[in-house]
Amino acid sequence: MRLSTLALSFFVLTIKLAAQTNPVEACANMFSSSYLHANQARAPISNIGAFFYHAQDGFTGYHVPYQSNNSTAPTIFLNGLWIGAKNQAGDVKVAVTDYGVNGASNIDFWPGPLNENGETDAADCNDWNRIWSVRKYEINNHLVEYLTNGTVPFPAANILTWPGHGNPYFEAEMGFDLGESQNGLAPFFDQNADGIYDPKKGDYPRPEAAAITPDQIMWAVFNDQGGGTIHGASNGQPLQVEVQVTAWAFDCLDKPSLSKSIFGSYKIINKSGEALDSVYLGLFQDAEISCYHDDAVGCNEDLATTFYYNITDSDDGIACNGPTIPDFATNKPVNSVT
Repeated sequence: MRLSTLALSFFVLTIKLAAQTNPVEACANMFSSSYLHANQARAPISNIGAFFYHAQDGFTGYHVPYQSNNSTAPTIFLNGLWIGAKNQAGDVKVAVTDYGVNGASNIDFWPGPLNENGETDAADCNDWNRIWSVRKYEINNHLVEYLTNGTVPFPAANILTWPGHGNPYFEAEMGFDLGESQNGLAPFFDQNADGIYDPKKGDYPRPEAAAITPDQIMWAVFNDQGGGTIHGASNGQPLQVEVQVTAWAFDCLDKPSLSKSIFGSYKIINKSGEALDSVYLGLFQDAEISCYHDDAVGCNEDLATTFYYNITDSDDGIACNGPTIPDFATNKPVNSVT
């Protein structure tokens, strides 16, 4: 039996802890998704808490190695953020991601940041209903011009419109206000360390946890307040948290595992105006090594890692609830999440 190891998804959680009550469904049915596809993996990323599930063109799952004819089997069907906590009165509040991330009513997250009162509205949800993405070649070209001329008069559109804190060109380009969040927005490298994202002065997108420039960077922001929209997945009370998600990947031919991996970071900000206690964060995983009928799961507690694998000698395209999906034959992968 041959195993082809897939290293996947290293998540960093940053928490800052310090209602609307009218269920007007302000932000209902708003979501966007886009592809992180910088290396051998292809993964849909959404702006409502889910990785891999239900891209808007119907593509589903974490696929490695991806082939354009869509003949590859997935190794994870869905990865979603779960948050639970208690307020000072002891009330339990919760927001989760499950199989309702196709824009239906059974979701707990909606696009956009929250204001300092922990609220949003339909207009803000609509404005922020998008995912930003930038490629390494755009950043490299940007840096060459900055290092040559000391300025970048005409940055690439994906760099010019990056929602970094204080971007002076954002509103003119995007048509809505970036806001004055005290917690920052999309991460960037700050050439002059002034705290303001100014691409014409050489600033450029870069994840805080990445020491070098990834081949692709994606960013989105979402919240669990939704302008009063009901938590359809959990039926829970909103925590009034803003979540900023960054996803990135490297294409390193000399490091095969890295070229089959993606990275994700969640920055979670409590804007409820009250302290939250007993906060628990988790990642809901629905791993499927092709068909789930012959899958198993293990863990390494020291590495904070779970791994998923087939328990049979051959992954032979077993029918899953009717349809037969592509298989890995004898070249079976192991999929790990750290």
